[in-house]
Amino acid sequence: MNTQNSAVHSTPTCPEDEIQRRQLRFWFFIVLTIWSFATIVSPIVVFCLTQNLYSFAGFPLLGLLSYLWHCFAKYYLFPIDERTYELKKLKVERKGKNKKALQKLDQDKPKSTNNPQHEDKK
Repeated sequence: MNTQNSAVHSTPTCPEDEIQRRQLRFWFFIVLTIWSFATIVSPIVVFCLTQNLYSFAGFPLLGLLSYLWHCFAKYYLFPIDERTYELKKLKVERKGKNKKALQKLDQDKPKSTNNPQHEDKK
């Protein structure tokens, strides 16, 4: 296995980079938490103040918010290990090789002009 050409997962990181990543994760967590709280509470507060049902129009933002929480948990809290990364990399390479082989087969196919089904019947 050639680990020198692997992506970011196999390159050694210096402690300063790891500290900076940890700080960025922390700030992203803080922003997501504040955004979650504001997105849930603000329509309820506005409804209590105005008694207008249109104030609940802000709740669709929870869909985007749940996607961001999903990405945060998937990539930052629980990053993939080296073995899973290598498996995904091999799968992508195999898919590319299969696509190239199919394209080559399509190019090598002889194109017949004598197709009896498409002849004009006279």
